[in-house]
Amino acid sequence: MDLAEKLRRRESRIFRLPEPERPEEEDDLQERHSHAGADVARMAARMQGALRRLGLKEGGAVLLAPTHTLEQFVLWLAAVAGGHDVLLAATPEEGERAGWLVPNGVEAVICAPPRKAVWQEVARATGARLATLGGHWQGSFFMLQMVRPETEMSVADAPGVTMFMDGARLALPELMERADRFAEAAGLASAPAMVLSAPVLSAPGHLVAALAALMVDAPLYWLAPEDRERALQEWPAVPEGTVLLSERDWLAALAARRGGAGLGERMRFVDIDAVDGQG
Repeated sequence: MDLAEKLRRRESRIFRLPEPERPEEEDDLQERHSHAGADVARMAARMQGALRRLGLKEGGAVLLAPTHTLEQFVLWLAAVAGGHDVLLAATPEEGERAGWLVPNGVEAVICAPPRKAVWQEVARATGARLATLGGHWQGSFFMLQMVRPETEMSVADAPGVTMFMDGARLALPELMERADRFAEAAGLASAPAMVLSAPVLSAPGHLVAALAALMVDAPLYWLAPEDRERALQEWPAVPEGTVLLSERDWLAALAARRGGAGLGERMRFVDIDAVDGQG
């Protein structure tokens, strides 16, 4: 079963934490709170079309400035599945300190709307097109998706490679295999639900854990790191034994937090910093 089919067959829903705030105006549409796997597959298909509308040639490279939202993760998935190489970087400043330069072959840079000014110089210097991707309705890249007709998510014969600033290079088939192994080792298939909160596009092991959570057919709550404090005040009633996938420091902070939503009493913590993203 290929990646697109796995997504389409995922019946359990994926929830965004915390729930989106209600719009101020009655006529404004409410942001979508949850998705089935088929919804994610359609989102990925629209993103693949949007990448083509940005002018990316087949096999063309795209740079993502990680925002660790569900939308940005699906964009990464759509790009590599569609045969595009993807470079992941936090900020231009961090890349410069690491001695890492954006290759001239990068055809598009996609970032969150608040970071647009920061990345404009990078895009201008490399000749790449710049687009933004925010939440449900934010950003020009999302609007490019909305004008696309319904299509199926495609998986290229030669999927793209994901590249990190430390030099790691991972092909999508490798990531899928490692995600399957991680899901089995962590017992995700038997979990009544999962919560994923991590900078998922910042490290190979985090990417593996996020991909595993998406592929397992169990309810998944997606909590971007920048939304943690608000989410802890509005924590959903998750089942006993829910698995919390996160990085070591935040899990330690939660464990030390007295009465912090009682998470440690009813959830199983899994440290994704220990995931071997290199195989």
